[in-house]
Amino acid sequence: MAKTTEERKSVQVLPDAETGATVVGAPTWLLRLMAEEDGVPPYWSRYRDSWLREFVKRPGNDLLAGTIATVTAKVATTGWYLEGPERTANIYRRILLQRSDFGAGWSKMLQPAVWDYLTQDPGGWLERIRQGKADRQGAAIGFAHLDNAKMHLTGDPENPARYIPADGEEVLLHRSQFIRIVDSPAPDEALYGVGYCAVSRALTTARILMDIARYERERLSDLPPAGLLLLNNLSRIQWEDLEKQYDVRQRQQGNKVWRDILVAFGLDPALPLSAELFSFSQLPEHFDKRTTTEIAIYSFALAFRVDPRELWPVSAGTMGTATETAIMHIKAKAKGAGLILTDLERALNDGLSIPPSLTFHFDFQDTDEDKQAAEIALLKADFIRRLTEPPLGGEALLEREEGRAWLVRQGLFDEEELLTFAPEERAEDVEQAKALARVDMGPRVRAHSDGRVVRLERAPQQWTGWTAKAAVEADDGKLHPRGRPLAAWPEGKAVAITADDVARAMRKWDRDMPVEMRGLLNAEPVTEGVQ
Repeated sequence: MAKTTEERKSVQVLPDAETGATVVGAPTWLLRLMAEEDGVPPYWSRYRDSWLREFVKRPGNDLLAGTIATVTAKVATTGWYLEGPERTANIYRRILLQRSDFGAGWSKMLQPAVWDYLTQDPGGWLERIRQGKADRQGAAIGFAHLDNAKMHLTGDPENPARYIPADGEEVLLHRSQFIRIVDSPAPDEALYGVGYCAVSRALTTARILMDIARYERERLSDLPPAGLLLLNNLSRIQWEDLEKQYDVRQRQQGNKVWRDILVAFGLDPALPLSAELFSFSQLPEHFDKRTTTEIAIYSFALAFRVDPRELWPVSAGTMGTATETAIMHIKAKAKGAGLILTDLERALNDGLSIPPSLTFHFDFQDTDEDKQAAEIALLKADFIRRLTEPPLGGEALLEREEGRAWLVRQGLFDEEELLTFAPEERAEDVEQAKALARVDMGPRVRAHSDGRVVRLERAPQQWTGWTAKAAVEADDGKLHPRGRPLAAWPEGKAVAITADDVARAMRKWDRDMPVEMRGLLNAEPVTEGVQ
């Protein structure tokens, strides 16, 4: 089967579907040994990462696994959008949404990365698939999940990691080839940014719940609990024969869980037969499973930085009232999934993932938060407006332009929306004149992950404080500034940008870029200034 462009350019050694995948990690005997001794490998080691993966999957870890799945699903299902030129936004929306992880899609790529972020101390990894080793600048051509078990840190800022596949040669990775998100990075330089994941923080609570679950399983089964059994007036051989007869009878009757009563008769009537069991494990006094579970939920919520009610919905009782719920909801906005979304957003906008003309945003909507933000913005705007209005018989504290500048500093308006243009201003030097010719990549849009496309009004642009109406089209078909003539640049040649120059640059772009990236640019010559 032919490989896609992303599969050919990826550093990963993908398993052959015909031969099957191989398991990578610590040796099986070592994992079994750690599981049997029930000891936690010390922080930090590669064995600890393997042990944590196995620990999450153990019986009795239902609440821990459910918490991981809840946070993972919340991140993977959060909407997002790309803002920028329409054609570029549509291309990269398709790359992220449909072609990520070699065609599996955005959710399939993101879920294992977030799972590693929550369960592995080194964090979660995403590969930026690039054209080759020399391609270290600009946008990637695809994205895929990288297994933390195959990633090894080097400590080199330029080449921070190695990818070591099950079969094949290891690959030294440049920082432009991957995205790494880490939960609570350690300050110790020797750890190379290894963190302390949520499962590590919740380990003690999870093991307590596992012990309770194991105790309950033993109590509900027909097997005797672990302990010391003292028998009187019955020899060891007699007891073993009695057990064998009992097991044979139960198998014949087909009883596997709930069995008949085992009956033993004393041999000497003068010495009554008695048995006394001393259990090795017992629940603490005044044990309440509901209370213990809710305390564990609080501990998991603290470790995963989420609202406890996202894990254990309770309308009343020990977990608080409706007012407390609202307060906790507000406090949790900057934690948990929000931190993961912020790290991913910054990584995708670092100039090495998507084109610089695009901006990636998670579309995390919260009506309560939006309402509070709108109310605060209205109070700020009203306060600034009052300062610009002169009182009766007095003078305003602020000029109108000062008030508008204050609105910009408060983030209530974009600076570009407040610009005013003086049509008679002219360019005064060559560089300002050159800046008035631009290559337009199409109308700006907001392309959402759900398929919606919102067209945005093109904002007015300003170069070094100068405004529009500074260039005219001469008879020679070239752009010249109003005012004094162009200086020679380079010597003997006038500075001018023609339609042929733009077309030549676009052809060079299409020639150097892969097929998926061609045709992004289109030219819009400016003849009467920038609008």
